[in-house]
Amino acid sequence: MVSIPLQSGGAERLVIEEAKYFAEVGHEVTLITADYSDSFLDEFDLPANVSVRTYSAPDTASGIADFVTETGGLLATVPDVDPDVLFTHYRNIQIYLVEAFSDLDVPFTTHVHGSILWFRDNPRLLPHRRDDGFDDLVDAVPGHSEFQSDIDDALVPRGKAEIEEWLQNRAMAACDVVFTGSNRVAAELEVLYDVDPVVVHPGVADEWLADHDETPRVELMDREHVVLALSRLDPRKRLDLLLRAFARLRERRDDVGLVIGGTGSHEETLREIVRDEGIEDDVRFAGYIPDDELPAHYKSADAFACPAWMSYGLAPLEAYGMRTKLALSADTFVKELLGDQRGVAVAEPRTEAWVDCLDELLDADETPGADDVSVVPTWTEYCAEKHRVLEAEGVL
Repeated sequence: MVSIPLQSGGAERLVIEEAKYFAEVGHEVTLITADYSDSFLDEFDLPANVSVRTYSAPDTASGIADFVTETGGLLATVPDVDPDVLFTHYRNIQIYLVEAFSDLDVPFTTHVHGSILWFRDNPRLLPHRRDDGFDDLVDAVPGHSEFQSDIDDALVPRGKAEIEEWLQNRAMAACDVVFTGSNRVAAELEVLYDVDPVVVHPGVADEWLADHDETPRVELMDREHVVLALSRLDPRKRLDLLLRAFARLRERRDDVGLVIGGTGSHEETLREIVRDEGIEDDVRFAGYIPDDELPAHYKSADAFACPAWMSYGLAPLEAYGMRTKLALSADTFVKELLGDQRGVAVAEPRTEAWVDCLDELLDADETPGADDVSVVPTWTEYCAEKHRVLEAEGVL
C-alpha cells in the first residue's frame, strides 16, 4: 500500500484501517510511505503482519526535480518489496511509472480521495478547462469556485500541468479498479479522466456505534449549549466562516459557546478573528484531541459544525455516530449519507445561512437515535466491501 506520509488526518486514517483489515483477513501488508509518526501508528495497534517501509523523497513534491526524486525513491523501494497487488493513495502517477520502468507487473488499484478540483488553486486544473462538462462541475460545488480563483497560468506551470495530467490519465486508465468515497468525486473523475469509479463509503470505528451508552460526557465549556468543530485548521475548513457566524449567533443568544479542536497553519488567523469579533470568552481552542478522547467530546456537544469544503468528511460521521446533532456545509459531501437524516441541517457556506442553521439546530427537538445512526458505515463494512470488489474483479 503506497501512501502519503502517515502522521494524522482522515485520509491517513483510511489507509491505516485498510492495512489493519487486509492483514486481519490473512494478507501480508507493507505500508510504503515517505514518512510516518510512531505515535500516530501506535494509536491503531497494527497487526504483526503489517510492516512499514520508507522511501527517499523530498520534503515537498512541487517541482519536476522533486517529482523525479520521489519517483526514483519509489522505484528503488517498491520492486524490492515484491508485492502481489499494489494499492495507492495519492501516488498513482508515480506507481504507474514504477511499473513502466521496472519488471514489476502486478494488479494496481487506487483510492482517489478527491479529484484535483478539491485542491486549492492547483495548476493541474488548467488542462481540464477545455473538457466538456468542466464548468458544470465547478458551478455545482461552492468551494470549487471559491478556492480556484488564483491559479498561476504562466507558461511553465501550464506546461508542467499538461504533462502531469497526461500521466494522470494514463495512470487512471492503467488501474484495475479506481475507488473513491463519494458520488460527487466519482462524477468528477468520470468527466476529468473518463473512468468509472467504484464508490465505497469510509466509516467509523465499529465500537463507537456499539458502545455509545458507555461513553462518558466531559465538560467542553461552561455554557448551556456548546457547538463543537474539529478539523485541521486550514482555509478549506472554513472555520473563519464559522467564527463569524458564531459571533452573529451570540448577538441573538448568550447561552452558547464554541469549542474548536485541531491544529494547523490557519490557527493564528482564526484567533485574530476571535479577538476582532470580541468573542474571546465564548470560544475555546482545544488543540489536538487524541483519538480515544473523541467519542466523549462528540457526545458532550449539543451540535457538531462542519462548514468545510470537503469531498467526504469522517469527523461528521463520527459525531453523528455518537448521536450528536450535525450542521454541514452544502459542499461537505458526507451529506450524501447524512443530509436527509434526523438531527442534521445543511447550510450554504454563507455567514447568515450558518447563523440561522445553528440557531435552529440548537433548539431542535430531533436528536439522532440508534435507528438513525444505522446509516453510518463502519470501517469493517468499508474494508469488507473493498475486499469483495477486488475479489470480484480478480485483483485478489
